Amino acid sequence: MFFHSKATGILKILDVSLPNLFNIALCFNITMEKTIKYTHLENLTGHQSGIYALMQGEEINELISSGGDGMLIAWRLSEHSTSKVIASIKEVIFSMIKTPIKGVYLLGTMNGNIYSIDRNTNEVIKYSDLHISGVFDMLFLNDHRLASIGGDGILRTWEFPSFNPIHEVLVSDKKLRSFDLNKDLGHLAIGAIDGTVSVFDVKNLKRIMRFKAHDRGVYLTRYHPHKKMLITGCIDGVLNFWKTDQDYKHIYQRAIHQSTIYGFDHHKWDDLYVTVSKDKSIKVWDPTFDIPTTISKFTGEGHVHSVNAVCWLHNGLLASGGDDKIIKIWQVGDSN
Repeated sequence: MFFHSKATGILKILDVSLPNLFNIALCFNITMEKTIKYTHLENLTGHQSGIYALMQGEEINELISSGGDGMLIAWRLSEHSTSKVIASIKEVIFSMIKTPIKGVYLLGTMNGNIYSIDRNTNEVIKYSDLHISGVFDMLFLNDHRLASIGGDGILRTWEFPSFNPIHEVLVSDKKLRSFDLNKDLGHLAIGAIDGTVSVFDVKNLKRIMRFKAHDRGVYLTRYHPHKKMLITGCIDGVLNFWKTDQDYKHIYQRAIHQSTIYGFDHHKWDDLYVTVSKDKSIKVWDPTFDIPTTISKFTGEGHVHSVNAVCWLHNGLLASGGDDKIIKIWQVGDSN
C-alpha cells in the first residue's frame, strides 16, 4: 500500500501568473488536502495482445475488455476472478461502447469496421468500411443516433440499430482520436492529430468553433464531469483546461505525463481522476490536478509497457490495461 499527501500550495510547484492562479482557484475550488492510497489487488491475464479498451460490465463486479487480439472478454471480479470470452473477431479492436440495448456492444476496429455484439444471443454483425484507418471512438448522441470518428478525419452519424447513415462532416485532414458530448451545452468536442479541437452543435452538426488546443496531436477530449470545463490531452503528455462558459477560453495547463495520454476517468464518489499514458504510468489526481499519486513499475506493481486504457468500475475498483497484455485491478481511494 502506498500513501501520498497532496499539497494545496500550487505556487510551490507551478510558475503561474496571479490572474491564472485566480482562474485555477475558481475552477477547481482549491480548499482542502486529499490523501490518496492505492492497493494492487490482482492481475487478469488471458489477452494475447495489447489491451486498448475497458468498460463497466452489466453487473457491478463485471469488467469488459478488448484489444489487439480481437477478443471481447467479460471478467467477473471476486476473490477468485473468472473470465468468459463473449466474442472473438479477427481484427484489432480500438474502441468499444455499450448500446441502449442491454448486453449489446459495439466494437470499432483498426480496419474501419464496426461490429455489433449481442451477448444475449451470440449474434455478431459486421458493418464494413465505415471509416478509413480505424474507428478510434464512438458515442451515442441519443438512443437512436450513434456518432463515430476515425483515421479519415471524418465525423459520421448513424441510425441505431439499423446503421443507416445520417450525416458526415470532414473535421480534419488528420486522424480524429477522441471526442466527447456535453448534453447540457449541446456541444460535441472532437480532438484531432493536427492539435486542434472542433466544437459542433449536436442538433445540426454545424461547427461552432475550431481552435488550436496543443502544438501536437490531441489524444484525449473530455468534458469535466461537473464543472464548466473541457479537458484535452496531448501526445506530449500535457493537459489543457478550457472554460466552456467563456467561449472555451484557455485557463490552465498541466504537464502530467512524459508521453501520450491515452486514458482518463473519474471516480464520482471520491471526486478523484485518473490518467494513463504511453510512459507506462497511471496517475491519480484530486480535483486540483496538482501533485498526483503515481503508479508505475518504479513504485511497485505497475505496468511495464504502455498503459492504453483505464476504467473506474461501479464497485469502486480501478482497472488498467496495456501493451503488456495484462489488466491490473486496484483499490484506490481518498483516505480523508
